[in-house]
Amino acid sequence: MAVFRDAAQAQQVLGEFWTEMLEDPEVGTKLKDTGMSALFKISDPNLLLYIDEGGILWNEDTSNKQPVVTFAMSGDVIHLFWLKKLNVAKALATRQVRTKGPIPKVMKLMPLLGPASQIYVKYCDKYDLPME
Repeated sequence: MAVFRDAAQAQQVLGEFWTEMLEDPEVGTKLKDTGMSALFKISDPNLLLYIDEGGILWNEDTSNKQPVVTFAMSGDVIHLFWLKKLNVAKALATRQVRTKGPIPKVMKLMPLLGPASQIYVKYCDKYDLPME
């Protein structure tokens, strides 16, 4: 059974999560300072999520954007990623996560994963999502 029951729930959870991340002084400022933009192509449920310093865009609103990096993964994999329960190297090797873009830029975001994970756990609690 998938973590997110449908695209609407995934959009609600991930939207609230990213809104808080972008507003967080520790995470949001650092993210904005990198000049990073990212497109998440999520399957099961199908959803496009674009993030940059200007905020969040969804689905068809992402069509004219040129992200610095693109990630493609399932809803279950992105859930495990934000919980820090995904072996990223293995996920990349097995193509559970596919990326496009400059790896050095992506590596600049890695220090933000700790605080992001703590924020994401709150939304798992709020929406009764599994954390195992």
